[in-house]
Amino acid sequence: MDGYIEVHHVVPVSQLGRDYVINPKEDLVPLCPNSHSVAHRRNPPFTVDDIKRLFLEAGESSGGSKA
Repeated sequence: MDGYIEVHHVVPVSQLGRDYVINPKEDLVPLCPNSHSVAHRRNPPFTVDDIKRLFLEAGESSGGSKA
């Protein structure tokens, strides 16, 4: 399936209050499925900046170029 994207909650849903109203611009981040999976490999989830850093470090250690 091409063009598939997932939405990541910046603050985990389990930490939001019952009456919290989600602001899509502030509270949600579109991520590809791979990045979303990486985000949830720990608790608390990795931040988007953490994920960017992980991918950059992985590219550097494998001899790849920085994106």
